[in-house]
Amino acid sequence: HSLLVYATQRGTVRAFDLRARSEAWQLAVPAHLGAPRCLAVDAQRQWLALGTTLGALQGLDMRFHVPFATLA
Repeated sequence: HSLLVYATQRGTVRAFDLRARSEAWQLAVPAHLGAPRCLAVDAQRQWLALGTTLGALQGLDMRFHVPFATLA
């Protein structure tokens, strides 16, 4: 996979496909969790962990593009 995954201050996590040169997917982070501050992608590129400015943690499934866990 050639994905560049990044978070924005506007509350989204985006993946850009470097081979296709287009956006692969976008996920919204709920506003009550705070703005994205940091993220980490697992070695198999199946999920990512996202930390927010309000101290929340959210697990996002990169295969199905849905959150699977939230600790707020």
